Amino acid sequence: DMFDATKVDTSVRLATSVNAHEFITFVKGKARTEGDTVVALDPTDQPVTLLGLMKSVGIPDPEALSVEVLGLMPSPTNTLYRHFDVFSKRRPRGGEATVRLLKVFLKHRNYQQGKWYAELVKPVLVRGRDAPPHGVATQYTLPILGCMENEWEDLARWLDHHELYTDLNRWVIRVPRIA
Repeated sequence: DMFDATKVDTSVRLATSVNAHEFITFVKGKARTEGDTVVALDPTDQPVTLLGLMKSVGIPDPEALSVEVLGLMPSPTNTLYRHFDVFSKRRPRGGEATVRLLKVFLKHRNYQQGKWYAELVKPVLVRGRDAPPHGVATQYTLPILGCMENEWEDLARWLDHHELYTDLNRWVIRVPRIA
């Protein structure tokens, strides 16, 4: 019967598994508590802190951060079938600066080795544990670009190191087409 069936959210990109409010709240919290954490190196190999990066992308006050400020909402003229990808330097309304900030929080291969990305998505993976039996399962996707020899090992190491596994999720590897 349908009450004993498991609902499965399929083919959801892990980077889009949190909603806008959760994401903005997480970033603001990190700016408040760990703003002096080094998140990248500048072109001269000097350390860049989270607050420094935010200032460099035009966000001097982390409390003013919003989905609109980051340019993450698709254009109102965007149709259902037009592509919207926040990591493409050509497409996000926030521009290349926004991409640099998002990579700190939504990529596993960065200066922090995906620490904040794991912290952001781990609660999403365990949500189903609190659901009734046969409640909600997930099938999140992660990309493998095929650009580096050790991508599979790197991704597996990241998942294992941050204990990003649950019986209620099945991982799907997405191999994007290069356009």
